[in-house]
Amino acid sequence: MWGLQLPIDLPFMYNIKMNDSKTINVKHKKRGRPATGKTPIIGVRIEPDIIEAVEQYRLGKDPEINQSEAIRRILREWLAKNGYLKDPT
Repeated sequence: MWGLQLPIDLPFMYNIKMNDSKTINVKHKKRGRPATGKTPIIGVRIEPDIIEAVEQYRLGKDPEINQSEAIRRILREWLAKNGYLKDPT
Protein backbone atom coordinates (compact mmCIF):
# COMPACT_ATOMS: atom_id res chain seq x y z
CA MET A 1 0.00 0.00 0.00
CA TRP A 2 1.20 3.49 -0.75
CA GLY A 3 -0.28 5.46 2.08
CA LEU A 4 -3.33 5.83 4.20
CA GLN A 5 -6.35 4.25 2.64
CA LEU A 6 -9.72 5.90 3.49
CA PRO A 7 -13.02 4.06 3.42
CA ILE A 8 -15.20 5.16 0.49
CA ASP A 9 -18.14 6.37 2.62
CA LEU A 10 -16.01 8.53 4.96
CA PRO A 11 -16.79 12.23 4.35
CA PHE A 12 -13.87 14.61 4.29
CA MET A 13 -13.28 18.23 3.37
CA TYR A 14 -10.40 20.53 2.74
CA ASN A 15 -10.06 23.63 4.89
CA ILE A 16 -8.22 26.22 2.87
CA LYS A 17 -7.62 29.57 4.48
CA MET A 18 -7.64 32.35 1.91
CA ASN A 19 -5.82 35.64 2.30
CA ASP A 20 -7.94 38.70 3.14
CA SER A 21 -6.88 40.26 -0.16
CA LYS A 22 -8.75 37.60 -2.09
CA THR A 23 -12.06 38.09 -0.30
CA ILE A 24 -14.92 39.17 -2.50
CA ASN A 25 -17.35 41.70 -1.06
CA VAL A 26 -20.86 41.16 -2.35
CA LYS A 27 -23.56 43.78 -1.98
CA HIS A 28 -26.78 41.93 -1.22
CA LYS A 29 -30.04 43.13 -2.73
CA LYS A 30 -32.63 44.69 -0.47
CA ARG A 31 -35.96 42.97 -0.19
CA GLY A 32 -39.20 44.62 -1.19
CA ARG A 33 -40.20 47.35 -3.57
CA PRO A 34 -37.56 49.98 -4.31
CA ALA A 35 -38.08 53.46 -2.90
CA THR A 36 -39.80 55.84 -5.28
CA GLY A 37 -39.28 59.21 -3.64
CA LYS A 38 -37.14 61.05 -1.14
CA THR A 39 -39.80 63.16 0.58
CA PRO A 40 -42.15 61.82 3.26
CA ILE A 41 -45.70 60.85 2.33
CA ILE A 42 -48.57 62.65 4.04
CA GLY A 43 -52.05 61.16 3.68
CA VAL A 44 -54.92 63.65 3.64
CA ARG A 45 -58.67 63.20 3.18
CA ILE A 46 -60.05 65.85 0.82
CA GLU A 47 -63.71 66.64 0.15
CA PRO A 48 -65.01 66.12 -3.41
CA ASP A 49 -65.57 69.85 -4.05
CA ILE A 50 -61.92 70.60 -3.25
CA ILE A 51 -60.76 67.72 -5.46
CA GLU A 52 -62.83 69.14 -8.31
CA ALA A 53 -61.30 72.59 -7.76
CA VAL A 54 -57.82 71.00 -7.85
CA GLU A 55 -58.75 69.30 -11.14
CA GLN A 56 -59.87 72.63 -12.61
CA TYR A 57 -56.59 74.22 -11.47
CA ARG A 58 -54.61 71.34 -12.97
CA LEU A 59 -56.40 71.48 -16.33
CA GLY A 60 -56.09 75.27 -16.48
CA LYS A 61 -52.38 75.44 -15.57
CA ASP A 62 -50.78 72.30 -16.96
CA PRO A 63 -52.84 69.23 -17.95
CA GLU A 64 -49.65 67.14 -18.09
CA ILE A 65 -49.13 67.20 -14.30
CA ASN A 66 -50.87 64.73 -12.03
CA GLN A 67 -53.18 65.53 -9.14
CA SER A 68 -50.45 65.20 -6.50
CA GLU A 69 -48.22 67.70 -8.28
CA ALA A 70 -51.15 70.11 -8.65
CA ILE A 71 -51.81 69.93 -4.90
CA ARG A 72 -48.10 70.54 -4.18
CA ARG A 73 -48.10 73.60 -6.47
CA ILE A 74 -51.28 75.04 -4.95
CA LEU A 75 -49.91 74.58 -1.44
CA ARG A 76 -46.52 76.06 -2.36
CA GLU A 77 -48.15 79.10 -4.01
CA TRP A 78 -50.44 79.69 -1.02
CA LEU A 79 -47.59 79.36 1.49
CA ALA A 80 -45.40 81.77 -0.51
CA LYS A 81 -48.25 84.27 -0.94
CA ASN A 82 -49.00 84.32 2.79
CA GLY A 83 -45.36 84.61 3.87
CA TYR A 84 -44.88 81.09 5.25
CA LEU A 85 -42.49 80.06 2.48
CA LYS A 86 -39.67 82.35 1.38
CA ASP A 87 -38.63 80.61 -1.84
CA PRO A 88 -41.68 79.82 -4.03
CA THR A 89 -39.73 77.54 -6.41
